[in-house]
Amino acid sequence: MISKPWRKLRISISVIALEGPEGFDGFSCWANGLIPVIAFNANTTGDRQRFSLAHELGHLVLDPVAEIDIEKTAHRFAGAFLVPAQTVYAELGRKRSNLGFAELLMLKREYGMSIQAWIMRVFDLSIIDERTYSALYRKLSVRGWRKEEPNGVCKETPQRLRLLVYQALAENLITPSYAATLLDEQPQGRARPSERAFAEPSERLARQYVENPELTAFIDVDLEDFNEKDQ
Repeated sequence: MISKPWRKLRISISVIALEGPEGFDGFSCWANGLIPVIAFNANTTGDRQRFSLAHELGHLVLDPVAEIDIEKTAHRFAGAFLVPAQTVYAELGRKRSNLGFAELLMLKREYGMSIQAWIMRVFDLSIIDERTYSALYRKLSVRGWRKEEPNGVCKETPQRLRLLVYQALAENLITPSYAATLLDEQPQGRARPSERAFAEPSERLARQYVENPELTAFIDVDLEDFNEKDQ
């Protein structure tokens, strides 16, 4: 069941990456009862971050029912959100006697969901039985993949604040040094933001210079002659 605030309004979720300790994955809440917030651990693997974000989204949109384990429900929501049932059926079929780790690694690379989450998702959809499910987890433990899996997934990085800062910078609403402060970057010198922080917008501006006819029209102009005439 979807919670009431989502039925009436289109609400953006504030997502925050925290330098959390080992064992912390994430949490969610409604700030002031109105603003949905998800925080996740910036120090965990990318696939774990993705699952944690989807899990916390489940906490925000699902109405808890007393007789249902909300943590297990949020886990199932996360698996379904990342890989819908029809996608799972298309990739693996509707009934399997076993799963190979080679195919699970390929699916992890394709969808960004961990092998463990894939096994759980396939079991939730009754594609494998409980015996196969348990056997696969035992094999994961033997390989040492319960704590750290191969085929790492890129980590998640909140982008909204960075985008807004870049927009404000482009409109000259803020200075480069203040932009660096907002992005928690160390400026080089008094007013120069770090190269890493603004490399991407700089590349976009360079491409626009090459592609924009209003700018490229000045390529062949002799600026020295122009300045002499102007004087």
